Amino acid sequence: MANKAHRKTDANIAGAPIITVAQSPSVFTNDLEQSVDGSMVAPHGLPPHAIVTTLNGSTDVFVENIPANFEGNDDTCGHVRVDGSPNVFIDAVNTGIAGIVDNSVVVIDPFIRSDVTEFVSTISFIEEPIEDDGTTLMPSPSNPAVLIPVSSPAFSPPPLVPPVGEVPVIPPLVEIPLDCSDIFEKPTNYNFPGSFVLSPNFNLALLSTHATLSHYNVRPQVGLTTNQIVCNLRMLSLNVLEPLKVLYPNMFVTSGFRHGSGSSQHNKGQAADVQLSGTNYQQQWDAAKVVAESLTYDQFILELGNNYWFHLSYSNGANRQAVLTRIRPGNYQPNLIRIV
Repeated sequence: MANKAHRKTDANIAGAPIITVAQSPSVFTNDLEQSVDGSMVAPHGLPPHAIVTTLNGSTDVFVENIPANFEGNDDTCGHVRVDGSPNVFIDAVNTGIAGIVDNSVVVIDPFIRSDVTEFVSTISFIEEPIEDDGTTLMPSPSNPAVLIPVSSPAFSPPPLVPPVGEVPVIPPLVEIPLDCSDIFEKPTNYNFPGSFVLSPNFNLALLSTHATLSHYNVRPQVGLTTNQIVCNLRMLSLNVLEPLKVLYPNMFVTSGFRHGSGSSQHNKGQAADVQLSGTNYQQQWDAAKVVAESLTYDQFILELGNNYWFHLSYSNGANRQAVLTRIRPGNYQPNLIRIV
C-alpha cells in the first residue's frame, strides 16, 4: 500500500501542519523538507493537542535513520496525517490503516442543516486557506490569559478577556447611520481613519489594521473603491457582528479586511473571522449551533485552529445562509461537522 509522503507544512486531519522536522534539512520532497517521526506539529488545542509530534512512520523508509512520515500516520495527539505529496509515495505495507478517515476525531453532530447542499459547488471560492491555517490564531494553550478553562459544561458566555498586550479600541459614542450615506459623501478612495465608526462596537481599525491576527490597511482592490469596501464592512458589522456580540459579548475579531485577489470575501470587506475568548471546545461548538440558527449571513464556516473560529460573511445582495465546516485546509463540507 503506497501513501503520500508527508513534509513540512503538511497537515493532520485537524488542520495542524508540521512546523519543524526532527532531522537536519537534508532530504526534500517537492522542495519541502521530508517529515520523520518526532517532527513538531503546530499546537491545535488543549492537551494532548498542545505539544504534538509525528509518530508511526514507515518501517522500511528512513531519513537519517528515522522513519519517514506518510498519510495515515497518527500524530502523538491521535490526529491522523492527511494528503501530503502529490507524486511521492512511501510504501506502507506495514500499516493496518485503511485510508485516512479518523472516525474518532470527526464526529457528525445531530445538529444538521439540510438546506445547504446546493452550496457544495461554490466551495472553491469561499476562502483562501493560506490565510486561515489557524495555527497562530488566539486563544492558544500557551496564552492562559485568553484561554480560560471553564469547569461547567453548561454554556454561558464568560466576560470578555481581551488578547494579551492588546488594548480594546472603543469607538466613540456617536449616532451611527444605518446605511452608507456618510461613507459615500467622502471622495472616491478616501483614506478612512481607523477611528471611523462602523457600528456601536466596531470601528474600522478593529476590522482591518487592529484585528487580533491580521493587520491590513483598507485599500482599493478587486474593482472596489475604499468607500465600497468600508460600506461592506459597515453592513457586516451592523447585520452580523453586532447581533453576534449581543449573543456573546466575549467575541473578538481575529481577521477582517485582507489584501488579496478577490477569491475570499475578506478581500471585499464582506467577511470577518471571530473567536469567543475564555471558552472551551464544547462551548464553542454549542455557540456554533446557535449562530447557525440565529444570525443572517451569506456564509458561516466553522473552522479549527488552536480553537474553533467562525468565518462569517454578509452580502449586500442575497444572503445564502450557507453553513460549511472546514475539515482541513482546502476541504470544505456542507453543514456543521464536529471535529473535536
